[in-house]
Amino acid sequence: MRYFQVYLNKLKSYKLPWHIEDVSMANNLHLV
Repeated sequence: MRYFQVYLNKLKSYKLPWHIEDVSMANNLHLV
């Protein structure tokens, strides 16, 4: 859970159009 939050923070700092791919990666990590 903690790692997921860190990932979301990273996405916020990036704020790039391709963040969708990272979100899907984060979702995979969350599932694992």
